[in-house]
Amino acid sequence: MSMFANAHQFSIHNSQFTMNVHNNNQPVKPDIPPGYYKGMAHCPVSTSKFTGREDILKILQDFFGVSGTVTAENKPNIFLLHGLGGAGKTQTTLEFAKRFKSSFSEVYFITANTEASIQGCYFDIATTNGATGTDTSWKAGLHWLHTHEKNWLIIIDNADDPKIDFKEYLPSCVHGNIIITSRNPELQVIVTQSEELQDLLPEEAMFLLLKHAFKSLDSITPPQKEEAALIAQELHCFPLALVQAGAYICQQNCLFGYLDRLQSQRQEMLLRNPKQSIDRYGLSVYATWNLSWAQLSLDCKILLEVCAHLYYDWIPRALFQRGVANIKSVELPLGLSYAVVEAQIILQKFTDSDLTWNNMRFDELVAEATSYSLMHIEYEAYYVFHPLVHQWLRDITNDSDKQLAVVGIILSALQNIYWKDFDVLDNMPQEESEFLQVLAPHCQELTSNLIYGDVYYNLAVGQMWFQFEYHEQAVTLWKPSLKVMKQSLGKEHILTLKHRQKLAMSLYQMPGKINEALSLLRPLLRVRNEMKESSYSPFA
Repeated sequence: MSMFANAHQFSIHNSQFTMNVHNNNQPVKPDIPPGYYKGMAHCPVSTSKFTGREDILKILQDFFGVSGTVTAENKPNIFLLHGLGGAGKTQTTLEFAKRFKSSFSEVYFITANTEASIQGCYFDIATTNGATGTDTSWKAGLHWLHTHEKNWLIIIDNADDPKIDFKEYLPSCVHGNIIITSRNPELQVIVTQSEELQDLLPEEAMFLLLKHAFKSLDSITPPQKEEAALIAQELHCFPLALVQAGAYICQQNCLFGYLDRLQSQRQEMLLRNPKQSIDRYGLSVYATWNLSWAQLSLDCKILLEVCAHLYYDWIPRALFQRGVANIKSVELPLGLSYAVVEAQIILQKFTDSDLTWNNMRFDELVAEATSYSLMHIEYEAYYVFHPLVHQWLRDITNDSDKQLAVVGIILSALQNIYWKDFDVLDNMPQEESEFLQVLAPHCQELTSNLIYGDVYYNLAVGQMWFQFEYHEQAVTLWKPSLKVMKQSLGKEHILTLKHRQKLAMSLYQMPGKINEALSLLRPLLRVRNEMKESSYSPFA
């Protein structure tokens, strides 16, 4: 029987004898996650140049209470700090852990960019606390937190990947404290409370820049503060951009020359990876967002490329909906519009196969972009970009075909607007009036950067400016349109004559343009006289 000395379990099933053998003299080999190293769950400290964020730190202090381990709802304390990559989520969380370290029994830091790194950190927690008994996998660390009823804090950092089910990696207990940092606001559904990390306040932004630009702030002069404030404003008070701008200024000793470099070579400056980094963040501003871009689907990228050619604020969902609804009925009396052709190709991404609007499909693409905080949703139907993100999108795309598609989408969206030739905006239905008011800054932005014009776009957007009584903008678009109409339709075609009349009316409203307006009207009077016996007039 000595051969069965180490046998402890037997089973008989369907006359089959099964023996499970465990040798007590041989240690069980641990199931070590790939990439694991000892101490990987150790919590680092925040940078010595940390600046601002007192409002968020106070919210964290109040949420965790510093005095108890269980919330009133008998749920674990789980807080989500979400925002754009480079907004300072990690440093803010580390600053909180440093200031209130004595309030927690243990503090652990879990790098959550991959499942392997999450598992490695939990395995490190298990080995650090001698918890690898019968369970030798990473789950032993999760189990230790579950059973260790103390006031521990774990920071789950960079939980950005929307494909990871992070709920699986949260201890299932009603004690302990958890802070999650992520670009993905959708994680709000698994936490108790959340906050979005916005840009710094202007004064905070100025001091953060100066701290990285100079070894000491003791001798900073008022002109230097003023220049730093201008740079911070140009960088929209965005933390990562400020830190890296300060490092560049320190290296080149160029505080008063930096703004000129930034304005003339913005893309190169924001793509520049720092050689040294006090906060161990080795990616440039643009490189940080490029990582998110690489994870997006092709159709989501197309949506963002389209938005890059609009104004960064308050992009209306109705623009795309109206574009889809009208794209098949755009009137083209002057011949083919390549803008409409490109728009049809793009709008197919947001529709069913028969080019009908698909809310669910569009929602999926928006959700994909918002999961990396590249886009925000306001009041359900408007989309907002951080100004630096919007500029980054322009810099990485710079696609003239996409810009032409945006021209076609706006042209299509402006079809079937209820306006007459000389009505003012107040006479329009409210829904259409509100749409035009929101659309106006996007048309202004697009027009100022146009690579290729489109006569139909000029006619439609010029009509909108006319309705707003912005006659200078209307004339700018309508003058070249009249030349095209003369060439394509003839000088005395009804549409040419009507357009000539509208152009004259706009010129008439502008200072010093009366004579030019009258010169346009004289040929119209001749045509009117020739047609006075007719029952039909193009000017009726």
